[in-house]
Amino acid sequence: MSSCQGKGSRPRTRTPECDNPLKLLRIPRPSALPWSRLLPWLLVLAAVAANLSLLGLRRTADVVWGDEGAYLAMIESLVRDGDLVFDDADLERAERETVAGRRVVKLQLAGGQPTYSKPVIYPLLAALPYALLGSAGLVGLNAVALAAACWLAWLCVRERSSGRPVALTLATFAGTGVLLAYVAWTMSDSLQASLALAGMALCLSRPGRRGGAGIPEAVLGAALLGLAAVMRYPNLILAVAVVAALLAMRRVGRAGLVAAAVTVSVAGGLGANLWLTGAADPYTAVRATFSPATGYPVGRGTEVSIRRFVDFSQTHHTGPLPDLEPALTAYSSFYLLAGRHTGLLLYLPAALALAWAARRGLDGAGAALLGGAALMAAFYLIWMPTNYQGGSTFVGNRYFLPAYGALLLAPRRPLSVRAVALVWGVAALAFVSAAISVATTRDLSRSSQSHTHAGIFRLFPDESSAMFVDGRRDRYWSGQFLRFVDPYPEVGRLSFSLAARARPAEITLADSMLAGRLRFLVRADTPGATLVYRDWRGRRSFPLEPPGPVAGTLVEIEPAPSLRRHPYPGWRRLELERAIHTFSLELEAPDRAATAELRYLGPYQLTRRYFFGEIVRPRLPAEITAGRLGRLRLRLHNRGSYPWQSRDVVPVHLEVRFERPAGDDVAAAPIETRLLPLTSRVPAREPALVDLRFAWPFRPGRYDMTIDLVAGRARRFEEWTGEPLYRGPIEVASVAGDP
Repeated sequence: MSSCQGKGSRPRTRTPECDNPLKLLRIPRPSALPWSRLLPWLLVLAAVAANLSLLGLRRTADVVWGDEGAYLAMIESLVRDGDLVFDDADLERAERETVAGRRVVKLQLAGGQPTYSKPVIYPLLAALPYALLGSAGLVGLNAVALAAACWLAWLCVRERSSGRPVALTLATFAGTGVLLAYVAWTMSDSLQASLALAGMALCLSRPGRRGGAGIPEAVLGAALLGLAAVMRYPNLILAVAVVAALLAMRRVGRAGLVAAAVTVSVAGGLGANLWLTGAADPYTAVRATFSPATGYPVGRGTEVSIRRFVDFSQTHHTGPLPDLEPALTAYSSFYLLAGRHTGLLLYLPAALALAWAARRGLDGAGAALLGGAALMAAFYLIWMPTNYQGGSTFVGNRYFLPAYGALLLAPRRPLSVRAVALVWGVAALAFVSAAISVATTRDLSRSSQSHTHAGIFRLFPDESSAMFVDGRRDRYWSGQFLRFVDPYPEVGRLSFSLAARARPAEITLADSMLAGRLRFLVRADTPGATLVYRDWRGRRSFPLEPPGPVAGTLVEIEPAPSLRRHPYPGWRRLELERAIHTFSLELEAPDRAATAELRYLGPYQLTRRYFFGEIVRPRLPAEITAGRLGRLRLRLHNRGSYPWQSRDVVPVHLEVRFERPAGDDVAAAPIETRLLPLTSRVPAREPALVDLRFAWPFRPGRYDMTIDLVAGRARRFEEWTGEPLYRGPIEVASVAGDP
């Protein structure tokens, strides 16, 4: 306990060191510290080590995520060119760049020339560290800013907690969750969180020794809050919460001072944006994303590229009010708490513990801070319910990160030992799961979400309301929306495959017309294989037929009732509320090298009306020689309502079979089968000519030749129609010289 603060709430006689907060940070020798004082430092060091161990797995030399490339391009332009105009020098750097993410830039059209379209505060602050140390300088800037913010927060929380020990609470705040992880991201999110935390702590600190309004602290804190608001304007909600907290503490003078200073800081930041980029708010400017694939709005193809500004702006909402979507807001609110990719329970467990602790002895200031954090979350959930988490590349919810500090300053008491233990336990589980996931999927998934495929993360629901989640693969099959939420299955154009040695494939299906069943055509390459289906209701197994020339299994599954129903991203323009089904599929087989190909058929029955047709009798050659190449031209007439083609969700092939007729006195020969792709598409209710090339039977003699169509390599048409398209006898002659 410092000499500035006694027991209870009555201060002792202040000393000169109280006017200099830096002197309060006394760190005795480790040998002089009891274990209880060492514990917070040990926990923070363990958290730093854990994040560093994952950093090498997350980052590679040829990958940047999301806005990292946009900010790096801006910082380089400031350092090398002294401006933020995208000109020939910037174009040359972009075309010379070998890192794919660094070649993608976000630009705006202002004053008739393209400029970078991000707030300029972070590039301005990061320019000098980048000039000195490169990308390492940006990480250093984030680390120093976060350390300074946590120290200021420690001073403020210690005052609000009436002198109680708060080091363990602060260590839990900083060491658990993703706050430390964002230090390594070379974009503005970590700095935003640090500026917001430091600004709130300075504004809420006690007045100076002479009973003044604490003008230096208040002005500095308000300036930092204003800069955070310029970097992302919803952060202004935190400044409003601080003013409300000061009013609740009856510090009217300081509240007015903070409000005025925030206004001046925001005005200065907007002026800097306007001066350097030509737009006060880049997020409302005419802007677009450019890459080598689209071309850049300077140099060759300038006119074509510039049109992207208008085209992009016309397809994105830029109005002053959001399009309210209550269903998506409700579901996204659930995911904000317990989602696999954004849930506070996994990514900021201390946030929930601090909010719970604040309920005890909650005062007006704490209520204002809690309300500010809640209002900030509500803003994103209402304004952008499909993008509330911060875009396609994020860890946890990066938009909520600046509000995290408000939850630290709100409680009047530090966290209990039980709460601290629980939070660190959740953090340890999340870290172990993330490490296992990243290590085991290194060759499969190199995305910002590669930590979510194993362990505790798999127990939490996938964010079906999120429009963008890095690493997921979406497919539109059979009029439905299938999303592969992990990297394990091999996904093709119209099918996917499973391996017996791999983890189950997790799939989300959104559909408004699901008729009670899921249907797959499954073809395994080894006998004894089983397809295992799991959803929230339980597990079901489906034995698969052994491999063969036409072998396959039609698997029909009745899924558990949907627990989620809302408009699905990607289908919003149809304004349909869709049932969301999440399930997993796994292949089990005695041979661990076994694989199976699955084709999703949707809810449709494969009936006569889909596969029904006739064939005109083929014109056979006058002489058929054993083993020689045969050529036939068939006239197929599709009398059903489903087109026939070999590259389709339900692929259709031609099958030619040769069988010895019954009663033949020649020794029985194996049935010979030729499975051939259709050389052209046969439209529904129309005829078409199809050419066949195949080998005639290798043994001479009489045969019954059967020609039929096979759906998905699993069902012949004759199983629905009762007879094949053609059946007739042929005589196969021996090759000259054979006995």
